Amino acid sequence: MSAIKAQIDPSYDSILVYRTQTPHNIQTDLIGQALGNIDPVL
Repeated sequence: MSAIKAQIDPSYDSILVYRTQTPHNIQTDLIGQALGNIDPVL
């Protein structure tokens, strides 16, 4: 995550990171701007 954060402009870019540990445990992290749908469903 720190490598991604170092490369983007959080005031302009938007990255939604999905982390899956099990099929029923999906975690999301938003870096930068929210662009609308940040639903945790792939």
